[in-house]
Amino acid sequence: MNHLHIFLCRHAPREGGADHLTDVGKQQAHALGEALRRSFPQGPCMGMCSGFLRTRETVAAILVGAGLSGAPLTQEAALQNTSFDPRWVQGEIISANAAFNVFLQFGEKRPQREVRAPREVAARLAQLLYRQLGAAASAASVVAVTHSGMIEVLLAYLLDFRRVEAIGGCFDYLEGIRILFAQDQNASLSMQPSFRGHTYSIANHTLQSLLQEGSSD
Repeated sequence: MNHLHIFLCRHAPREGGADHLTDVGKQQAHALGEALRRSFPQGPCMGMCSGFLRTRETVAAILVGAGLSGAPLTQEAALQNTSFDPRWVQGEIISANAAFNVFLQFGEKRPQREVRAPREVAARLAQLLYRQLGAAASAASVVAVTHSGMIEVLLAYLLDFRRVEAIGGCFDYLEGIRILFAQDQNASLSMQPSFRGHTYSIANHTLQSLLQEGSSD
C-alpha cells in the first residue's frame, strides 16, 4: 500500500503589495517547520508551491525549519489561484467570505470563460496529489504551500461543503490541513484530511469522481 502524508497550507504574510514575505512571515514559516519536524520522521520528503514568490519563500523556510533543506522543491500550476481568483465578483464585499461564497455558488459552471469553475479547481488539485501518491514507492511526505481559496475549495468538494463558513471560515496565513492519502493493492483510494481539531474520511467514489475530472483537464 502506498501512503502519502501531505501538509497543505496557506503561505506566510507578505510585505504589503509585494510578493515577498515579511521578515516575521519567514520566521513564522521556519517555526512551523520546526513544529512539523515530528510529522515527517521517515521516508522521502519534497516541497511544492505555486508559481508565486511568497509561496516559494514559505515552503523553503518551512523545509529549513523542519531540517529538510535538501528536499526537492517544485512549482505546480495546480497550486496557483489566478485561474479562479474571486476578484471578478462585482459589488461591495461586505465580509471576508462574501466573494468566496458567491464563487462556490457556481459549482461546476464557469462564471466567466477564462475563469475555472470551483469543481475544476478542486479536481486539478486532487489530481496533483494523486500523481504524487503514484510516484511514492511506499511512504512519502509532501509540504505544499498554496493560497487560502485553494484549500477551501478542495475541502468544499471533498466534504460536500457549499459554504466556506461550514469549514470555519477562510484559512489564515500558514494555516493548513494534514492529509493521509493512500492506495491499496486493489487501487482503492482513501483520504483523511485533518484540520481545526477534526479528522474526516473521504469515500473512494468521491475521490475517483474528482480524479476523473482532473485527468481530463
